[in-house]
Amino acid sequence: MMKEILAAAAGTFAFSVLFGVPGKYYPFCGIIGESGWFRDPMCIGQRIIL
Repeated sequence: MMKEILAAAAGTFAFSVLFGVPGKYYPFCGIIGESGWFRDPMCIGQRIIL
């Protein structure tokens, strides 16, 4: 599950660069992306197994 969380943070970070978000917000964008991915399986009640 850790791989997916880090990939979500990296993907959200990359999209923030793509869409021209100011650089000071990059870490916050990454945090929002990883928290969304972490919360989603917990809300659904599923567990991701690699």
